[in-house]
Amino acid sequence: MTYYFNYELPTSTSLKEPGATQLANQNLTAKYGETAEIVMKAVCECFNIDREDLTGKSKQQPLAWRRAIAMAITYEMDKELSLEKVGEIYGGRNHATVIHSVKLVKASMDLFAAKRKDVNKVLRKIKELKS
Repeated sequence: MTYYFNYELPTSTSLKEPGATQLANQNLTAKYGETAEIVMKAVCECFNIDREDLTGKSKQQPLAWRRAIAMAITYEMDKELSLEKVGEIYGGRNHATVIHSVKLVKASMDLFAAKRKDVNKVLRKIKELKS
């Protein structure tokens, strides 16, 4: 079995932004842990999208792909989060959507160089945010 997202997060990472976003970040971190916050921030910064787009209901291909990346990485990096909790973080989706996202991202990384670059871009950003 190939592991695509194989590293652990430190327990003392602090991600604080000014204004109303800071409160939202603290709530996300307090409820789900730091992994969800770091992954969401990395995906948003890498693709220049808002959190509302990432957690929204849009099924447009670019947003759906980025949301799938976020869900897959969040689930793979934090095994303490259940499928249901990961789905809840990303707009109230169900566990089947998270399973589909993980499978889609892994298969796409194997088949398409551009998709693999997208995922690697997010993983590099996560490492940058951790340090």
